[in-house]
Amino acid sequence: MSVAILDFGSQYTQLIARRIRELRAYSVILPGTATVKEIEDHQPKAIILSGGPASVFDPAGPRPDPRIFELDVPLLGICYGMHYLVYHFGGQVERADQREYGRAHLVCYEGPLFAGLSGDVQVWMSHADSVSALPPGWHVVAKSAENPVVAVQSADERIFGVQFHPEVVHTPQGLRVLENFLHIAGVPRDRTPKHTLNLLLHEVRNRAGDKRVLLAASGGVDSSTLALLLARAGVDHTAIFVDHGLLRLGEREEVERTLRNLGVNLVSVDAADRFLCALKGIAD
Repeated sequence: MSVAILDFGSQYTQLIARRIRELRAYSVILPGTATVKEIEDHQPKAIILSGGPASVFDPAGPRPDPRIFELDVPLLGICYGMHYLVYHFGGQVERADQREYGRAHLVCYEGPLFAGLSGDVQVWMSHADSVSALPPGWHVVAKSAENPVVAVQSADERIFGVQFHPEVVHTPQGLRVLENFLHIAGVPRDRTPKHTLNLLLHEVRNRAGDKRVLLAASGGVDSSTLALLLARAGVDHTAIFVDHGLLRLGEREEVERTLRNLGVNLVSVDAADRFLCALKGIAD
């Protein structure tokens, strides 16, 4: 079970996923326009709609599949995600005279999203549009001196929106806000590095079956990680590393030593002469 993060172009989307992982939950990033079937494939317990540069007033702007509201899972909208949720359910969003960017201080009301938070809550704002009227039955759960609507929730406390970015370090208690959302959604928080490794090994064994795997190994992080997983999973494999003559001094020896020490079945090919001859006379 996962937290599905719908990406609407926010510069912080990867950071949202990282924060969810820090809370020991599994997250997956999907395009904001992913179909409900593509989302369902990941068995989400909760959905987060990211921020982004678009406006709900832009007819060509990204929109989520409206069927996500039939999935009966809690939703959290961040900035643009909040604007879309409010707009979709009949509230009003208006263009601000000027963009709000920087620190703000909240007054939080009682509600599950801000459980355990009180007093002066510092957050980070980055938005142009603002919510001017709520959908029927919705409530304001946080405000600032500059903005009377900074966080909202639906009457059934299943849909939430925040105008600020809980995922950035400039929102010191943002992780608590995300933690509260995971608690509301009942998201399992059992993802440890060991648990993740066991899942990956299980997936590698299932995909490889009884076949032999041929792997092109560059010595970089991606191919080396896969080579190690194949070795750990006990899959019949051969990793091929090609020295094309353009490596750094000692790099070939380092790659060979590292992968073999990890138990990888490695074949190292010295093809430097072939590559350098083919490049003879070519200028960049």
